Amino acid sequence: MANALDLALEESEGKTVTMVGYFPGFADKFRKRARRFYILELNQNLLDTSKNVLFTFAAEEVIPKSDIVTLTATTIINKSIERLLQLSKSVSAKVYLVGPSSPTSDVLLDYGIDVIGGVRVKDEKKLVRAIKNGILYPFSDYMRREVLEEIAIGIF
Repeated sequence: MANALDLALEESEGKTVTMVGYFPGFADKFRKRARRFYILELNQNLLDTSKNVLFTFAAEEVIPKSDIVTLTATTIINKSIERLLQLSKSVSAKVYLVGPSSPTSDVLLDYGIDVIGGVRVKDEKKLVRAIKNGILYPFSDYMRREVLEEIAIGIF
C-alpha cells in the first residue's frame, strides 16, 4: 500500500510545498518538514493566514515558488486543474494528484502529474455492504484493512 501524501511528505524536507485542498491529517506533518508550506482552500471557514491557509486565488502567487504541489482530485471536478498544472510545471514542481477520488489512470501522467494516489477496491461485496450500511468513516481501520487499498502510480 502506498499513500501519495506520505510519498510527498518524504520528499518535502527543506522544500516549499503547496497543498491544494486541505488534508488535515497531513497539514501539521508538512509544516514540520517543509521549509515553507501553503494550503490553498475553497472553504472560507478553513482559511487562516497565520498558518498560510489561503484562498485558492493565491495559487498564482504561491505555486510558482513551490518545489512540490499536491492537488486534490476535486480540482478535476471544479475545472481548476489545468491552470494549476500550468503554474506547477512553469517552475518544474513535482505534482501529486491525491485523494480517494483520484482516477488512477496512467494517461494523467502525460499531462504533468508525476504521482497519482487513490484507492482500489479490494472486496466489492464488503464495499457494497458498507455503502448500504452508511459508511461513516470511509478510511477507518476496517475499511483500510478489508475493503480499500491505497495505491500510488507514477514517477517516484
